[in-house]
Amino acid sequence: MKTIFLDIREAFLQKDAAFISSRRKIIENICNKVRREFQGTYRSYYTQLGCHKSTICEFENGERLVANHWQKAENSRMNAHSHKYDFSSIVLKGSALYSHFEISCSNPNSLLYRCDRQADLLRFSKCRTVSATEVGQTVLESSSVFDLSYKKFHTVAAEPGTTTLTFRSRPIRCFSEVLTTRELPKNLDVFVD
Repeated sequence: MKTIFLDIREAFLQKDAAFISSRRKIIENICNKVRREFQGTYRSYYTQLGCHKSTICEFENGERLVANHWQKAENSRMNAHSHKYDFSSIVLKGSALYSHFEISCSNPNSLLYRCDRQADLLRFSKCRTVSATEVGQTVLESSSVFDLSYKKFHTVAAEPGTTTLTFRSRPIRCFSEVLTTRELPKNLDVFVD
């Protein structure tokens, strides 16, 4: 099975959407098997937004393949956020809506927090007040492949039953960022992984 993971990794790195899509059914079966077998382990957890995440392969350089399965539609509570890594995702089943945001210092309306994890300890530090403006949306249907840079702010809303496979680069920086208009959100586990 390691060979298929290496092939999938290489396809993501080469932006070979046709190869990834042609392996969609195999990948979906692997993701479902991993989700069933690894529930409750450190590599598999539920976010407070109803997404079950499972690391299905971790490469020596810190890159990962992660299966995501949305079981309920509570994504409207998600805060705009960035990650500490670049990622590419393929929608295996269902659909997802990514909203994109620009951040500036004019007319501040949101608090920007940096989030990092030191072992099992989460740390959040307020950085500054910024303005967040939604600048676009991307609708992803089954077999769609989507790339996002670590510094791009976004939200994701997926219909219940949606399954994606995400290729995460090795961490580029040591923190993620999250925007909020009030106190720290309760669903911060989404932002610090």
